Amino acid sequence: MIKLISACNSEPAYAELARISQASIRKYCRKHSLKYAFYQIAETERAASWYKIKFLKEELERGDAEYCLWLDADTLIYNRDFDLRTLTRSGKEIYVAKDDLNINCGVLLLKNSALNRKLLDKIWGMTHCLDHPWWEQQALVDLIQADYEGIRERIEYVPQKTFNAYIYGLYGKRHEAGEFDLDSFVVHFPGMPLVTRHWKMTELSKPKQAWKRRRLKLRRFLAGLGFNVNCSATG
Repeated sequence: MIKLISACNSEPAYAELARISQASIRKYCRKHSLKYAFYQIAETERAASWYKIKFLKEELERGDAEYCLWLDADTLIYNRDFDLRTLTRSGKEIYVAKDDLNINCGVLLLKNSALNRKLLDKIWGMTHCLDHPWWEQQALVDLIQADYEGIRERIEYVPQKTFNAYIYGLYGKRHEAGEFDLDSFVVHFPGMPLVTRHWKMTELSKPKQAWKRRRLKLRRFLAGLGFNVNCSATG
């Protein structure tokens, strides 16, 4: 069983992003019969991003799922046909994507294992990263570089376009390996102004987006029958 986890603080603008994100998560969970837990971040001793470490540790200790998928409040599950279980067949313990800079922990799939429980404790204790611009993400980067507990052999780097896609044009960049398309499981907007995140998440949540996915599936079906149709996920 895979359980999806997300959280948000009480700031109204972030709470609105979380509302949009939660709606997409719930739809996905209903389709695939998965559990979902949402946490309210009440503490303020650390940047909000750090609390994913605390909540993931709590969920792993609860023990009601074999894997836990973390999703930041500014993520949107776009492709509800994507089956997370296809990832776990590789037998790895950590699944994460790399963007054009390094790993991004806004979408993070962890196996409920002794390694990951120990890893989360270790990250939480790395207080020298508290004020780093990448927060807990930098702590994980440091541990990967140090090959903590043989972590390099236990990670699968999932293609960003598949797992944690960005709309790179919003950043004034081009990075085809991570660019959002109609097959992307999650689209994510880290570092964007809140108004931009809200605009794009709202736009990509509209019913017309589901129709785009249905048209793509139909085109691929017709292509399988021998018809000459455009099956690109980009249009």
